[in-house]
Amino acid sequence: MKRFNKKLLVLLFALVGGSLLAGDCCRTECTPDSSCDCEITSRSYLSVRPHFQSASPELISGFRSDRLHSNEDGWHGAAQLTIYGSKSTNDIDLARYFFPFCKTSLIVEEFGSDNSPVLPTSSRPIDLLANHFNIFTPRGDFKSEISIRPEQSVVGAGFQVRKAIGMNEEKGRGFYTSVSFPIERVKNNLRFQENIIRDGGGASPSRDSGTAVANMTEAFQQEEWAFGKISMFSQSKTGVADMEWKLGYEWIQEEPFHLESYLGMLIPTGNKPDGQFLFEPIVGHGRHWGIMLGNSLGIEIWSDEAKDRSFRMEYAGHTQYLFRNTQCRSIDLVCKPWSRYIEVYRSEDEATSASTFTAPRSADFATPGINVLTVPLKVRPGFSHNMTTAAQFRSSNWRIEGGYNLYCRQSECVKLACPWQEGPAVKYFSGSGVTNPVRDITGNARLENITVNAQPGTGNRLSLGDYKYNVIKEKDLDLVSATSPTVITHTIYLAGGYTFEDYDYPTFLNAGGSYEFNKSNNAGVERWTIWAKAGLSF
Repeated sequence: MKRFNKKLLVLLFALVGGSLLAGDCCRTECTPDSSCDCEITSRSYLSVRPHFQSASPELISGFRSDRLHSNEDGWHGAAQLTIYGSKSTNDIDLARYFFPFCKTSLIVEEFGSDNSPVLPTSSRPIDLLANHFNIFTPRGDFKSEISIRPEQSVVGAGFQVRKAIGMNEEKGRGFYTSVSFPIERVKNNLRFQENIIRDGGGASPSRDSGTAVANMTEAFQQEEWAFGKISMFSQSKTGVADMEWKLGYEWIQEEPFHLESYLGMLIPTGNKPDGQFLFEPIVGHGRHWGIMLGNSLGIEIWSDEAKDRSFRMEYAGHTQYLFRNTQCRSIDLVCKPWSRYIEVYRSEDEATSASTFTAPRSADFATPGINVLTVPLKVRPGFSHNMTTAAQFRSSNWRIEGGYNLYCRQSECVKLACPWQEGPAVKYFSGSGVTNPVRDITGNARLENITVNAQPGTGNRLSLGDYKYNVIKEKDLDLVSATSPTVITHTIYLAGGYTFEDYDYPTFLNAGGSYEFNKSNNAGVERWTIWAKAGLSF
């Protein structure tokens, strides 16, 4: 019997472990189930809902207004410490969010060797033209497939202290103040993978003073790029994820009903994005100040005094508004997904310099688009709302509760922090100072194969002398590509605990777990969260 169990365990491990490894190593393009899976794509930034915020299950479970008054001879105060952890589960949706064309994997191909620059042809469709990423090889036939499977994990400790002030014990009402904040580590990992189909002979030493790279793995880490890189490893950030301060009033605090309201302020203590890496870890709300208001109420709907049991319903609602601040984010050109990486001339002077070089350097002398199209933006997150409804059963000192949380957030509003300075222009495939304003990131043959020396009257002005007609204007910037969109998520949770009411300082223990999911679009992070907490009344 023991031998059978061992073999069974080995078999299960092989099946489960093997399937996990196969799923990670043998990635394939995933077909969307519905239009919601593809609603958001080619975004450069994702705002993730922070943990341990007002009305969230991990903050309020086991710690409501009754803890404030558990110590009848005390100061009408209570405190809690919560240890929590979470991990995202929807890597396919997040891949579509960051990648263009609603894809989870992309085909990258190069055109043009050192000795023979050639334009793409219609018979060779691709997703990304390798030349835009500074990939130049001696044979000029590099091809690979890249994919990402983004994931986020968070571990932290949340602290909250609540104290009544000006309490009228006869009427069971009065003011209170509350301070809460989490200290957490946010770890993001895009889990980038590249499958090289043809290596093209490696990086060409003759291209642009030897700065060419051999593949997309190197491209996303090249020193020439100041922004928009993809880390091959996880990135983490640790800090205080914003502080919430509230001033509230308990309207009713008597069995079987309680009702309270509050106003408050969100004090930013975390970090804000700098645009250097895609999917960078952010602790808190991105250093936005905010104001908040909310309320909570509960009512006992059944009790059995003989067995010291009761059943009640609890509700907590929280609304906040986050003010504008300035952040560095990457933007695409209108109707051109991922064009933030396109080759550009930074100015007419750079285009003029390119025209003086000989091949092959004249073809690839340019500025990475990501360095030009990452700009300071004024970002206003605006309103979000968060509410939790729970059913709570108590039997003597034991308590168990289960509930549902709804979170909704409006789309960010962004605008340029400084006026756009006209000067950059999209480079033509063969370079030499020639521009091509209709070009995109894909190497589309119809957009690449444009006659440079057009006949008079055709309106086709691409030559260096016509540079001023092809510069990128402010109306060409797709600011939406730098925003986090509207999100609606749903969370179900279950928690339970025990209270020690006979102590000098009544104490409680609580533990629980939740799962957050999103059906509105592919921008909400689906994840599980677990927590354990302890607190006391003083």
